[in-house]
Amino acid sequence: MTIKDKSIIVYIYILGSGNIYNGKNDAVSSLVPYKINEKELFFGPCKRKIREEIKKTYLKNLDYIYSNQLNSDIYLIGINPNIQGSGEIRQLLFGGKVQEIFTFKYAWEKYNKASKNINQVKKMIYGTKDILFGCGHEKKENLIDNKQEIQSPLHLKPIIKEKKYIGYEHRTKMHEKDWIRDILTDNEQIKLRRIKDVDLIIQQNKIKKQIDELQLDFGRDCCFSLENIFFSDKRDPHPIPLDDTFFTLIKNGLENPKGADLKSPFGYNKKGYKFGKMVVKLVGENGRKFIDHLYNKINENKGS
Repeated sequence: MTIKDKSIIVYIYILGSGNIYNGKNDAVSSLVPYKINEKELFFGPCKRKIREEIKKTYLKNLDYIYSNQLNSDIYLIGINPNIQGSGEIRQLLFGGKVQEIFTFKYAWEKYNKASKNINQVKKMIYGTKDILFGCGHEKKENLIDNKQEIQSPLHLKPIIKEKKYIGYEHRTKMHEKDWIRDILTDNEQIKLRRIKDVDLIIQQNKIKKQIDELQLDFGRDCCFSLENIFFSDKRDPHPIPLDDTFFTLIKNGLENPKGADLKSPFGYNKKGYKFGKMVVKLVGENGRKFIDHLYNKINENKGS
């Protein structure tokens, strides 16, 4: 499959250590991205800088925007985390194409409406007992009643007062100590600390857009619906190993590719530790070649 219609933007990052389970790192086992079904992934409160950039570029004064309204096709790619001492070649664990960009407010409204007819969405919002031990990809389906145990990626609920949206309430266990960073930029957090005790806001689980004289923009209030291009989950692990083609294209997106290799595609720091928290952004021809190669690898796996 060759993509020709639009310019391409590809964000590539390494998934966190929460995706290591039972000594394995060959599948997504965290809540972001969340596999709703074979067609759709929900990308919630993770990779704050990616979401901040996309919010600023495409969603500044909007609640939502569809991919056909964008001038670029946007992809997110996740690489498996490192198991210390393994020395293994890294693998791709998921690939998603942005279908819709929206605020957490819009996501709450959209998925709550869908949950009335789609059980997988209801599980994503309210959590199941097996989410605590495997992100909802097991067979148990008992919904959790205790809000303090819900591990949903849709962790923010809009506060509505007199039919007007005024802020957010944190509603799940996910990011319970730093959820505020999921919607506020670094500058907004600095401004807020000057006039208010942020720790108290976090404890109270609520934040308003207007706090005293400060009007907050919620500069990271952005999440995505992704087309599920491929997703390696625990029921069916099928990661795609990094090869020289993927690696060469990733290196093209690095500011300093010196020392990078298939075991640490983003390189190493001065102490020799693998870089794992940065994001590589491929644009133009590099992005197009990466996605073309990804589709080729997916098709190869289907044929094998």
